[in-house]
Amino acid sequence: MATIRNRKTQVNLRLPISTRKRLENFVRLTGRSKTAIAAEAIDQYLDWRIPQQADLGKGLAEADAGTLVDEKKVTAYFGKHAR
Repeated sequence: MATIRNRKTQVNLRLPISTRKRLENFVRLTGRSKTAIAAEAIDQYLDWRIPQQADLGKGLAEADAGTLVDEKKVTAYFGKHAR
């Protein structure tokens, strides 16, 4: 019996022609399927973007709460470390 982790679903994408051609070229170069390449690319993109987006949300929440570093401390730090 397949676990939820191994289950698959279908997604349809509209790609620019130039992207589709690049994908097809990569398929020929690697012998991998379009599905495998697209799934890997999406996984890698989400692995990068989800933490980035979460950090951005935290930063905005800190800014809204007024808990960012004081401007004088930032100026002093960079003034000390400027070349």
